[in-house]
Amino acid sequence: MAATNAPAVRQGPVSYMAKKTKREYITLECSECGRREYRTEVSVAEGTPKFTLKKFCKTERKHTAHKIRRK
Repeated sequence: MAATNAPAVRQGPVSYMAKKTKREYITLECSECGRREYRTEVSVAEGTPKFTLKKFCKTERKHTAHKIRRK
């Protein structure tokens, strides 16, 4: 009889889903006028992130720095 080199068959459940990370919704507040116009989701797995983004402010009608604000 001839020996066959069949590949090993994987048994059991196979998971192709992405790993779940701890995420939180935050609001971005304009540093000049104080309006909260943008909402986004950030990862808080390693602690609270601190950053600013340059976004368009409708009140000021220009790009300004927006900071994270909690609800």
